[in-house]
Amino acid sequence: MTEFSQFFSHAPIQDERESSLYVLDASHRKCKSEYQIGPRTFDFYRILLVVKGKGKLIQKDKEYTIYEGDVFILFPEMEQSYCADHLDPWEIISVSFQGNSCDAILNYIGFAPEKPILHPQSTERLIHLLTHILSDLETSTDAYALRAVGFLYVFFSDLVYLTKQNRVSGKINTKNDPMKRALVFIELNYQEPLDVDTICRQVNYSRSYLSRLFKKEVGLTILEYINAVRIRKAKSLLIDTNLSIKEIAKQTGFKNQFYFSKMFKKVQGQAPSVYRATDLLEKNNFR
Repeated sequence: MTEFSQFFSHAPIQDERESSLYVLDASHRKCKSEYQIGPRTFDFYRILLVVKGKGKLIQKDKEYTIYEGDVFILFPEMEQSYCADHLDPWEIISVSFQGNSCDAILNYIGFAPEKPILHPQSTERLIHLLTHILSDLETSTDAYALRAVGFLYVFFSDLVYLTKQNRVSGKINTKNDPMKRALVFIELNYQEPLDVDTICRQVNYSRSYLSRLFKKEVGLTILEYINAVRIRKAKSLLIDTNLSIKEIAKQTGFKNQFYFSKMFKKVQGQAPSVYRATDLLEKNNFR
């Protein structure tokens, strides 16, 4: 295979960085034998589709062989690497992205750190959508970044459809999994007033059953998990935006600034203002 490479990036503005989903870059590469990225830790998500050939993905202590037609995901804050096969090096298309709803979207599709690969029934339309994203980032036309996000949403939607046989067979059965449905609901609605009864109604399970399930599967109560999600989102806003503590508290679903600061310090061991100042100091020292 003749080596070939395209790479186009996008610098998101502040409004994009506070949105549900935004695109950072896209690439199309026909790799040489044993071409490798990593090991490294990303601060974004990257989804990759294998057009031809095969390769390997290494995450933590696990190694996966990935074949033509597979789609796999790289998660942030996890050391990982991926490389082309020696005899049959792959051709891959990738898109890097971020946003407040990434966890919920990927959870719904069926991705997880322990399940980074999906096997769609066909890839022709998926390749077509990724090519559109590449084209938009290359031309930088008016509203190109928004178009790219639109194509990425359609890509995710089609990926759900094209892997539905696996979902029905029981490998990923969101419809009948109250835990997964509850987690997705929280990720998508953390900005709203949430309580245990509201979540139980959404998944149609009793308060006692769902509470026991949460404690068993997550190790937290339902309210503790809601606050953990809100704190995680707040940390991103503290680092990536200039919003006030009061505004961040409001955007992440806390009833007031005082309660937000109290919960943040309980989880992180420091006040939100100190967390922001520490991050800024570390960035300045790094420069």
